[in-house]
Amino acid sequence: MNGVRALFNTPRELGYCQAAEWEPHEGTWLQWPHDGIYAGYQMKLERIWLAMTGALARYETVHIIAKDEQHQEHIAYLMNHFGLTLQNIDLRVIPTDDVWVRDNGPIFIVNDQGDLAITDWNFNGWGGRFDHPLDARVSLRMAEQLDLPVFSPPLVMEGGSVSVNGRGTFMATDSYIIN
Repeated sequence: MNGVRALFNTPRELGYCQAAEWEPHEGTWLQWPHDGIYAGYQMKLERIWLAMTGALARYETVHIIAKDEQHQEHIAYLMNHFGLTLQNIDLRVIPTDDVWVRDNGPIFIVNDQGDLAITDWNFNGWGGRFDHPLDARVSLRMAEQLDLPVFSPPLVMEGGSVSVNGRGTFMATDSYIIN
């Protein structure tokens, strides 16, 4: 393959890696519940999301994804109504189908200089069980809003199915790999 040059560099070739989950991080991302899928879904989950946001915001930034501007205003109202300050809250509008940002969202990767990038895995709605076209685009929209480079490997993956130690060990669930 002399003379053949790769069309792109892999994140690893450019010095990027995924940090271990227990390493310090800037914040946590949440997709806020809405009734786009199941009636009553939003009301059942909002109390939990408010509790998570309140606990996390004491120590780090909570990046909250609202499905649209009206939803963003609703979330801001809830925060104010329940006594949560918006001090460590970053409200963003990105259209979504569901709440599972750990599955459909990006995995952030970092290089030795501390530069962030995003991996945009192919999200297929849990093996094609659900049609989630908006969730499949969350990573790209986040990268656009954050002005971060994007790596889009040609693989289907759900972020919640993997764990890494930041030193090269990668663990994944059987059902994810098989499906």
